[in-house]
Amino acid sequence: MISVEPSDPGTPTSAQGDSTSAYREAHDRMRKAMRVQFSGDADADFLRAMIPHHEGAVEMARVAFDHARDPAVRRLARAVVEIHTAEVALMRRWLKTPTAERDRQC
Repeated sequence: MISVEPSDPGTPTSAQGDSTSAYREAHDRMRKAMRVQFSGDADADFLRAMIPHHEGAVEMARVAFDHARDPAVRRLARAVVEIHTAEVALMRRWLKTPTAERDRQC
């Protein structure tokens, strides 16, 4: 179970303020990057939108790892970085693979 200490969100500590700013910046970059030009290819469009989504999750997980106090949150953040980084690599490889070659792999 992840424990969370209650705090007054109106009065962030310096560390909370730093993490909040970092989360907001990461979230804003992710949302901007997710504004992809859709092509009508559902597979490619999904991956092109998910890559920045996962990259944003990795960036936010790194903020959590740097600022979180709860060991369970830090472990989860580390897992998000590892899993999402691998998934981004997989999605990028898929997008770089020619359609004909992908079809032969099925």
